[in-house]
Amino acid sequence: MDARFPVRYLTDRRVLRLSGDQFRMWVMATAWSVTNRTDGLIDGADLPLIPSATAREAAALVSAGLWRVSGSGWTIQDFDSTQTSSAEIERLERKRRNDREYKAKVRAQGKGPDVVPDSRSDVRSDIESDVRSDIESDIGSEVVSDGKGKSKSKSKLQGQQAEPESFAYPEDGKALQVRQWIEGNGITSPAELAEARGMDEAEAVKWWGSAFPGWRAA
Repeated sequence: MDARFPVRYLTDRRVLRLSGDQFRMWVMATAWSVTNRTDGLIDGADLPLIPSATAREAAALVSAGLWRVSGSGWTIQDFDSTQTSSAEIERLERKRRNDREYKAKVRAQGKGPDVVPDSRSDVRSDIESDVRSDIESDIGSEVVSDGKGKSKSKSKLQGQQAEPESFAYPEDGKALQVRQWIEGNGITSPAELAEARGMDEAEAVKWWGSAFPGWRAA
């Protein structure tokens, strides 16, 4: 999972006033936190592990309002609204793992008489049940039928993966929530988003653009 640099930082006074060394440390520390899944927390003992990081530059980032002192270390400001949390990364990895297991079971059905798996529908039912259970336990959702034999999650807004109330040109925090919802459901294009949400494709393109700044329709 990569660290993100929102477009709004290009005009953020806190960022523009940083020196070259301070900016480099801020970016490296953010990437380090995402990679090590610390959710924005930089422990004092870990500072030497971050390239370009020094206590002096850390103090400068606190003064700039981009970090804040937290216990024996620091916390990166805006991390929750701009980066993917460790819980969300784990949820995505679990979904991908379940998808791989399902595909492996389906492929096993065609390998010959020595392999006698459940029926295709039973296999899909088992995997989908596991995925739904994971989602319900993580974000407290209710699984409801759409009347077409498929299941959808109706969020109770108890976790960070909750379905956004609105997708239309959201603010920064909402844009991240929309993006996380799209990535968490394995949607890879505006066309798939339109199908998943039952909307006009032109409207899906607008939503996609708000969730992925810098994206342009082909």
